[in-house]
Amino acid sequence: MASDQNHNRPTDLPIAKSYPYIAGIGVALDAPEPLYEFLAAAGALTEAAFVVVSYTNTSEPPDLFDLLREQSALPIRLAKHGENLLGGHVYFAQRGVQVGMADGHPILLISSEVGNSGLRPLDILLTSIAESCGERSVAILLAGNLEDGMAGIRAISAVGGVVLIQTSEAGEEALPAPITERIADAILDSANLPAALQQALKAGSISIPNESETSHMEAIFNALRSRWGVDFGSYKPTTIGRGVLRRIAAQGAHTMEEYVAQLETDPDEVDRLYRDLLIRVTEFFRTPEAFNILEGRVLPEIFREHQNNQEIRVWVAGCATGEEAYSVAMLLHEQAHERGFTGKITIFATDIHRPSLSFASQGIYPADRLGNVSTERRIGYFQDLADGSYKVATELRKMIVFAPQSVISDPPFTRIDLVCCRNLLIYLRPALQEKVITAVHFALRSGGFLFLGLSEGLGRLASEFAVIDSRLKIFCKARNLKLPLNLVPRELAASTAEPATPLTIARPL
Repeated sequence: MASDQNHNRPTDLPIAKSYPYIAGIGVALDAPEPLYEFLAAAGALTEAAFVVVSYTNTSEPPDLFDLLREQSALPIRLAKHGENLLGGHVYFAQRGVQVGMADGHPILLISSEVGNSGLRPLDILLTSIAESCGERSVAILLAGNLEDGMAGIRAISAVGGVVLIQTSEAGEEALPAPITERIADAILDSANLPAALQQALKAGSISIPNESETSHMEAIFNALRSRWGVDFGSYKPTTIGRGVLRRIAAQGAHTMEEYVAQLETDPDEVDRLYRDLLIRVTEFFRTPEAFNILEGRVLPEIFREHQNNQEIRVWVAGCATGEEAYSVAMLLHEQAHERGFTGKITIFATDIHRPSLSFASQGIYPADRLGNVSTERRIGYFQDLADGSYKVATELRKMIVFAPQSVISDPPFTRIDLVCCRNLLIYLRPALQEKVITAVHFALRSGGFLFLGLSEGLGRLASEFAVIDSRLKIFCKARNLKLPLNLVPRELAASTAEPATPLTIARPL
């Protein structure tokens, strides 16, 4: 390393500072003290805007707001719908607050419908920040609200954001999944979290690689490629850099050079790094508004196009642990039953991470992963197991083919009616994003639909798609123009060792 001050930097170009980092925090009325301590020590954090969501559901601001204003070293105000988020400010909101983008700047979105939905308010907030702000996202999980926020911090970690967790009185062992998943950038008491955040933001904004750092990252990529056949050079350097730094901290290494030496002798650590880099957040019916559009506008059109019971074909690219594929399957099964559709429905669910595919193929989920699944669907499409988990119904499972495939380098499917490619593009460099969209365009039939993540777009290929919903990123293939596919050579792409083949993972049901 060039110096002790920069040995922990990810190798990346400087991040554009067009808007502040956006941090989400949850607060409970019965445990506000950690937030008091955090805000009292946050006076130097002018590069970040903080959105505080309360678990109360009252029409009037509680006394907590006044108490926070007294304690905070930063100016604090009540959140207003459509308000631009400014660095060095704190915004206090009730349930239903989300963050969106308008003209390239993050804004507050407050919805009573979302607030009354019964969904966890901090998860809603953090997930929206991840989808809107990507690498400029921050999650702060304080004691007193550990039942909420788990999905949200996974979302922010997945896009390369910063995750900070307060230690509980019992220590780290009292904290659940985030510790075992190694996604926390720091675990400290609340008064010291602001300093940790300032350090993390500084590290994320100064990232011009020197020759030594570049060679170490190349050595890490080589270790991953040799063991797993995957080249992470296709991914955004900041996202990969943050994941590497988390593993360095977890292993107690002091420099990247030490960590590279460990990878050369410890294949288990290569496996752990691979797992952590490919953790992608997903959940059933993620972004319910978008699935409402899918259910009410997109799928009816697909069934109208298949009135003669021709096969309906769906591709869920980057399916991770399968929740999105099963969500789409539920909607398709319901509408097929309502319409008397007797044709075949095939959902191709693909990913490069084989352990995730194996998990998805089993179709067994803990109860807390079914938060967005209605009671009716839970009863109709899942079997209660003795340990409290839920198993996907056989009828639903038979609709899905889980297979290893790289959307970057493997040949795409064809004659597809709907492609779900949500929150995959955010991991990739712009040139590869365009190649993925080209492959998706090739896969879709004329008039087929594309479903992206909220923070993703079509770039230069926008003219090839009609817009169904610009905010929720649902599009329709406009014409059958043949675009140059130019799939990336395997040695340059994050891909598996062989092309996708149906049913490479045995069905358990």
